[in-house]
Amino acid sequence: PVRGYEGDALVDRRAATETAELRLPLALVGRSFGRLPAGTDKLSLRLFADAGDAWGVGASPRLARLWSVGTELAADLTVNYDVPLALRLGLAEPMAPLPTGGPRRPQLYVAFASDF
Repeated sequence: PVRGYEGDALVDRRAATETAELRLPLALVGRSFGRLPAGTDKLSLRLFADAGDAWGVGASPRLARLWSVGTELAADLTVNYDVPLALRLGLAEPMAPLPTGGPRRPQLYVAFASDF
């Protein structure tokens, strides 16, 4: 996925993406939400650049076919005191023309993930 583009901006048999991020710690919270077995561990600001492409068999990849830059606020959360969860709120600006030919617009997104 290249942040700032819809998930189906490019669809084919092969795909590759690359990401560069600068993560800036904002706060080490380490507290639960009242008496709940959930809490916030740390907060950070991230600056990123993403690039990627999807291509068919026999074609050559152009890894900068889609590329974007942006920033996001990330919170590392915990559930049951030891299950890590990540919550991210970000804004991504597409830098390459959309494959559909539509206008490029900044995209606001929320992402929620868990490592296992």
